[in-house]
Amino acid sequence: MKPFLALVAFSVCGMFSMSVAVADDAADVKANTLAALAAYNAGDVNSFVTHFLPDVNGFFFDGSPLSEGFDKKALKAFYDAGFKPNLEARQYAVTLHGNTAIVTAYFVGSLTWPGGGIQKGSWRFSETQIKQDGKWKIAHYHLSPLDAAPR
Repeated sequence: MKPFLALVAFSVCGMFSMSVAVADDAADVKANTLAALAAYNAGDVNSFVTHFLPDVNGFFFDGSPLSEGFDKKALKAFYDAGFKPNLEARQYAVTLHGNTAIVTAYFVGSLTWPGGGIQKGSWRFSETQIKQDGKWKIAHYHLSPLDAAPR
């Protein structure tokens, strides 16, 4: 009977520690997304790209074809030409699947484009993050316009 009770106690402790790890992972994923967004808003290209895997791909605001990786020089030049995002995340959610996380949110705010045009709006946002060597990195992202502003 004692071995059975020990097994039950071990299983309960194991389930508790797993839920703590999952909660920490979800917080780490959110922190990675929000740090990337803060760097994006600040125009800090060097910090921004550290949140992504080198072979990241995704669909961007402008409806362009699939983007592969980041060209840091081109991104820096885009900011230098006048690009200024001012976005915040709303209704943020994380779903974990082992070492993979699916993130969904809405981005709300404005984009100032080179030349001074300002685009205000709301965008659907999703990304996939992968945990490698203990760190969460963005592997894929998708941004698309939303017709009505989220609450």
